[in-house]
Amino acid sequence: MEHRNINTVGTIFNDFLGLYTGERPVGIHELIQKYDRHPVLMGLLSNVDSVIYVDVKKAMYEIYPFYKKYRHRALDDSVWKNIVESAETLEKKWNGNLWVRRVILNLVNELDKESQEVQRAAAGGNVENHASKAA
Repeated sequence: MEHRNINTVGTIFNDFLGLYTGERPVGIHELIQKYDRHPVLMGLLSNVDSVIYVDVKKAMYEIYPFYKKYRHRALDDSVWKNIVESAETLEKKWNGNLWVRRVILNLVNELDKESQEVQRAAAGGNVENHASKAA
């Protein structure tokens, strides 16, 4: 089982923003190695041609709280409904931008993995797969 650091997604967001704005002297390859091709990082690095149509810094400051609100806990069906609604609202706010959509989807997948890990730990190994709800 992959061990997830509670701050991994936050540090990925910070490092990507530093890369994007040029405020941190870090390269793409360095980040890919540092985070071992973490899906959230790879989502941030994908569809970069769509990035030019959004204010990346503003988008990231709006997207991260969405993830932070639900992270590192078991998520039941009612919470998943809220997650999906919040994700759709965020995507619409950014006019369905492909980059924003990809980042949100990767965060939803991360929430699903985290929820499964929390449930697995609580149940001693048995956990229902909520992947279909995250899609």
